Amino acid sequence: MASLQEALLAAVDHVQAGRTAEADILLDRILEAVPEQPDALHLQGVLLGQAGRIAEAADRFERAVAQRPESPDLQLNLARACRALGRTERAADALRAVLGLDPDAAGARAELAGLILGLGRQREGEGRLRDAEALYREAAGLCPDQPDALFHLGGILQDSGQGSGQDSGRSDEALAAYDAALAIQPDFENAWINRALLHAARGNGERAAADWRAALACDPARPRVLEALAAAREESGDWGAAALLLRRAAVARWPDAEPGAVLRLSMALNAAGRLDEAAGVLRALAVAEPGQTHAWSNLGAVLRRREEPDGALDKARIALDRARTLAPDDATVLANRANLMLAVGDAPAAEAEARRAVEADARCAAAHINLGTALTLQNRVGEAVRSFREALALDGGNLRVKHDLGFCLIATGALEEGWPATDLRWALPDNGLPDRGFPQPLWNGEPVGGTLLAWGEQGLGDEIMFAGLLPELAGEGVDLVIECDDRLVPLFRRSFPRAEVVPRRFPAEPRLLAPDIAAQTPTGSLPRWRRRRMADFARAPSPYLAADPALVALWRERLGDDGRLRVGVSWRSGNAVKGAARSIPLADLGRAFAGLPVRLINLQYGDVGGAIAEARAQGIEVEAPPGSDPRNDIDGMAALIAALDLVVSIDNTTVHLAGALGAPVWTLLPFAAEWRWFLDREDSPWYPSMRLFRQPQAGAWAPVLDRVRAEAALEVAALAKSV
Repeated sequence: MASLQEALLAAVDHVQAGRTAEADILLDRILEAVPEQPDALHLQGVLLGQAGRIAEAADRFERAVAQRPESPDLQLNLARACRALGRTERAADALRAVLGLDPDAAGARAELAGLILGLGRQREGEGRLRDAEALYREAAGLCPDQPDALFHLGGILQDSGQGSGQDSGRSDEALAAYDAALAIQPDFENAWINRALLHAARGNGERAAADWRAALACDPARPRVLEALAAAREESGDWGAAALLLRRAAVARWPDAEPGAVLRLSMALNAAGRLDEAAGVLRALAVAEPGQTHAWSNLGAVLRRREEPDGALDKARIALDRARTLAPDDATVLANRANLMLAVGDAPAAEAEARRAVEADARCAAAHINLGTALTLQNRVGEAVRSFREALALDGGNLRVKHDLGFCLIATGALEEGWPATDLRWALPDNGLPDRGFPQPLWNGEPVGGTLLAWGEQGLGDEIMFAGLLPELAGEGVDLVIECDDRLVPLFRRSFPRAEVVPRRFPAEPRLLAPDIAAQTPTGSLPRWRRRRMADFARAPSPYLAADPALVALWRERLGDDGRLRVGVSWRSGNAVKGAARSIPLADLGRAFAGLPVRLINLQYGDVGGAIAEARAQGIEVEAPPGSDPRNDIDGMAALIAALDLVVSIDNTTVHLAGALGAPVWTLLPFAAEWRWFLDREDSPWYPSMRLFRQPQAGAWAPVLDRVRAEAALEVAALAKSV
């Protein structure tokens, strides 16, 4: 009879010769004689595995290992069988045993690392994050040259660190894991993506953008990366670059581009001012998906902004009507309709649409914004403040709303809260303000320690109004250099003799870059530091501008004195946005003085010949004194105003000049007057010599002119008594 060893060798010969049936019979006999013989169990397990009977093979390997746990080969075959059966944890234990017996078994080490990595993913999917982290760490330790384990370790550290109170430390570990993975595999796109997300979460936008660019280099057509890079451009306000990236993303997704991606592209194009392209994208989407509400709604919003000769607003209305038909209670659609109503000048209709939008979705920031704007235009400023605050609660980063809220607050007298928001004007797109780029630090209201540069940056009327704070600064001992419009230089030099006055040039005069200038400020920012309360206006000198005495005398001589009241008039505003609401036909203004002993003297800048001729045809005489140039000769205008008895004008540069000179001036205001005139006042804290005549309702000039006539009659009577 053959010995056990001889029988085993014969079984091995059968296996090697491919005689598996003979081998199997022989192994069964061996195991009948010695039931737990490990070599026979091992060999039978191999045969069963080759036959696809994996569960039986695993059983044989398990029994063999129980008898001979010190065998690396047995442990390895057991691990592979268990892995094939999905018994991952048992397979991992067996592979750990292999490495314990043979630390140099590279194949087993790689198998274990992959197994543990998969087990970690399973645990992560089950929410067992600590177990998954431990497994990823083990896998990374087993094969430090394999980037996958490092990547997954970084991911779980990144996810579990957020909001845990340990964010900084675990984020640092996550970054180190991604760095190690990328050092091994520099084109590991997902590692770049996760690193970008981590940098963004930590507020490091520049590093995040660099990582997104690296990810894009790995795959230039990956939509997610293109859209993330676009988001960074959107956040920085570079809408043109954002649109380019979003267009590439849409092309990469084509023909499966989601409507949301196309809408986002259209919004970027809209924000970049590329309205024709935005409209084209939206029309294509609307044709492809006629039921896509926001394609029609956004198309209406874009068409509202387009500068077409005729019909743009009608086309916008058609698109928005289609959107409303599709979704009558959609807040965004209603908010866009409110915007359209604002564009056509129908504030009550805009209010109604905005209120419907708020009712549809109180979380729609645009609805609250448009409601605030509509209320402001109806002179309901207190209500507008509430709407703008609601908008900011939803969209706290909206600079335009903060800016507009600031001016509403100023109008209500809440100066200390309102003024800081007005400095946001510099951050608003298309603000129309000159970027002077002065190198000195911006003044913060504290003692300067050198010369202060004060420069005008808004319209001529604003420059004059804000100049009223300059004598106060000079009186505090501040050395001033004033940069202003060329036309104001002679007047300012006479009026502010202790200051240097420099004409505005592009680039700036070298004097304004001199080292003795310690700080600079736009004059429009001065009220933030010197007009925090209404009582602060009492500190201002009045008048603060001084006309040339010789020119005043010359104008008085030219005008003569026939006993009638000499009234300078101005009736038109050149403001592109608000000018129409402010302006009055000259003939209507002139009729307020009809039959009174009054001489009307033109102070209106621009082409006035036609208006004066039209008024004359209606029996209203307006004198246009030879030698006057209300637009370009401001010093001459100041002298002419000083030679008059009264100025009556709508809200334009004329009233600011008259008020600053201390001349009696009646300012005729539309119902929704600008913030600077505050609410319901009949006087102006900016100009003590000014009286305010307000419309009682939008467009109602007749009551204003009736009051002007009544007050003018009193002035005439007072003049007659004084003679």
